[in-house]
Amino acid sequence: MKIKMLSPWAGDRESLAPGDVTDRPDDVAKAWIAAGMAIEAPAGDVAAQRIRDLTAALDDTRASRDGLAATIIDAAAAVEAAKKEAEAAIAERDIHRAAADEARAELIAAREANDALKADFARTFGDAKSAYEAKISALTEERDEFKRQAETLAEQLGATSGGAEIEALKARGVELEGALEAAQLGHASREMDLAAANARVADLEAQLAAAAAPKGRKAAAAAAPAAEAAIAVDAAPAAEAAPAGDGQ
Repeated sequence: MKIKMLSPWAGDRESLAPGDVTDRPDDVAKAWIAAGMAIEAPAGDVAAQRIRDLTAALDDTRASRDGLAATIIDAAAAVEAAKKEAEAAIAERDIHRAAADEARAELIAAREANDALKADFARTFGDAKSAYEAKISALTEERDEFKRQAETLAEQLGATSGGAEIEALKARGVELEGALEAAQLGHASREMDLAAANARVADLEAQLAAAAAPKGRKAAAAAAPAAEAAIAVDAAPAAEAAPAGDGQ
């Protein structure tokens, strides 16, 4: 039953002021009317209250609609921002891929150059080693032949003649022994140089392998000139070491 309050009233969850129109159970409404707290609500007041209720409901709906519209706008802006971030991330990924491909190509080129330098290095040392071995073999044969000739000549000259010739042969023998010893020392020195150079090549290979890491683009670019310079330095003495003969 619709009633219009004449007196204020307050409950646990609600309060009413004089003039308010409210809908109550019939027994409660009649009790309030009998107590002089309210009267049966006139039709005009009921209509006015209904209009006020509908207006408040409409305002709440509009506020909810505006809030939802703002949420949609914010969501659209967030989607657009996320789309731009995704496009930037894709572009950055493509840049990194291109850089990685470039670094990979540089590393492959550096390895090929290093392999070529290693082959040339090994060939140069191999030629020097062969030349030293040939020289040592020739000096050994010449020494042995000289010893045989000296022994034969000493037997022919006897103990009382040809002293000067024998001394000359002995001096030549000493000279040949010295040349052979020097050649053997030089060969040993070349062997040590070769071992040291091989160790340096292994170290350079390790550097090139390390350059293949994600941060290895600059290292790969720097490793090839370093390898080329280091191997060129080691190969130079070997190229100069090929013997030109003993001049005899």
